[in-house]
Amino acid sequence: MKRTWSGTYLAALVAIASAPIGLAQADATAPVAPSSDAALNVEHWGGFIELPMMKLGVTLVFLTDANGVVSGAIDIPLQGAKGLPVTDASITDTTLVFSIPQVGASFQLERTGDAAKGTLAQMGQQFPTTLHRYDSAEAALASIQPNRPQEPKPPFPYEVRQVSVENEAGDVTLAGELTVPNTRELHPAVILISGSGPQDRNETIADHKPFLVIADHLTRNGFAVLRYDDRGMGGSTGSTMQSTVRDFASDVETWLEWLKAQPGIDTNHIGLFGHSEGGCVAPLVATGPMKDDVAFIVLMAGMAIPGDEVVIGQTRALFERSGFPQTELKRLSSKQRELIDALRDNLPDDEVRTVLGELIDIQNQAGPLEGELRQRALDTQMSMLGSKWYRHLMTFDPREALRKVTCPMLAINGSMDLQVLPEENLGAIREAAAASGNSQIEAIELEGLNHMMQPSESGLPAEYGLIPQTIDQQALDLITDWLKQRVTK
Repeated sequence: MKRTWSGTYLAALVAIASAPIGLAQADATAPVAPSSDAALNVEHWGGFIELPMMKLGVTLVFLTDANGVVSGAIDIPLQGAKGLPVTDASITDTTLVFSIPQVGASFQLERTGDAAKGTLAQMGQQFPTTLHRYDSAEAALASIQPNRPQEPKPPFPYEVRQVSVENEAGDVTLAGELTVPNTRELHPAVILISGSGPQDRNETIADHKPFLVIADHLTRNGFAVLRYDDRGMGGSTGSTMQSTVRDFASDVETWLEWLKAQPGIDTNHIGLFGHSEGGCVAPLVATGPMKDDVAFIVLMAGMAIPGDEVVIGQTRALFERSGFPQTELKRLSSKQRELIDALRDNLPDDEVRTVLGELIDIQNQAGPLEGELRQRALDTQMSMLGSKWYRHLMTFDPREALRKVTCPMLAINGSMDLQVLPEENLGAIREAAAASGNSQIEAIELEGLNHMMQPSESGLPAEYGLIPQTIDQQALDLITDWLKQRVTK
């Protein structure tokens, strides 16, 4: 399931010990640095931390006041962290030193002019770090921007409409964007449904915008495409974390009813596209009160087995691929199951917190977290574990809806997907198709692709941001060809 270790991924995890512990898990609000008006000097820096499987881009601002006191903040765009306070900062002609106390990280760099090179120390591990000074925050950010060749740029050869609806049943306002081909005939339409956690309309992950790429590709091929901000994101109100899969289905139904009334839409050919957790929302809508309005479904890495099984399988696969000791994997899965059972049995928070702490200790092979860092990790994870979204998902079984799907459905998974495991989930879809007798269901595994449908070497989430391609062209073409066949029959 999608999202960062702080909640983008479904598993109740802190970061794997081979990477800095959850820089994005700290409270990422505004920097505590003094305003530039009160500063004698402002310096902007950008560069990379070299982790075992990736280079993590960071930008920093340091401000020196009239008394020579240095303060600042750090952004980690790939992890969605912004404005983490920097303390114990010192800038000289030969050194650059600072700490991020929220995550127990300290930096020691030797400086030569506008370049600084050294290490990040965290949890007993050290990671090479290289920074450069720039004239502005914009230049620093530009220095770490990854290459995203598929991301479409305006002007677009189609109409773009900013839209919104009111889901009265859920008491939320939903904002989105509808792209429509510039031709006069009626157009088949697709509603894009994002995966786990709060997502914007582009489903932005690791600086990729997969829904923007998919919407652009489909619209250029004759489809109207609606994508929207999840509850609490962008222009949408409400809270994703305090909502359930069934609430999300209600949002899709609201959009579906709205889309049927829009000019230029072929109401006989409106379908749903769900990624990850969105892959279990789509079948709910297609088998609910508006089932006659759903002409087809596409599931991309769609969750098709119970939520608790997804989490346990995902956790084991991610840690195993990250080099976690084989002797510890069984203990890891057992403790993950104990944690989920504690949630499902509604045990008191202090008991859940104890089990969570034991799980964190197993995960962090470099040594147990201690002090404030441990408390922060526990608080962050307890917030997610206690959310209405997570607790409902642990009891949700997508197979019940899948067995009732009567419309055409395409399900694709990548063979390198470590978040929604292809064998288990595609297998469940095939079993559901057999049980229902729906011969219009296709389940396809695409070789070498990860959870995001990118060509991948490891399948690990840490690799997502390193891959220039947002979505493999083979997957895009497969989806488009399948959809065209459905709307031309």
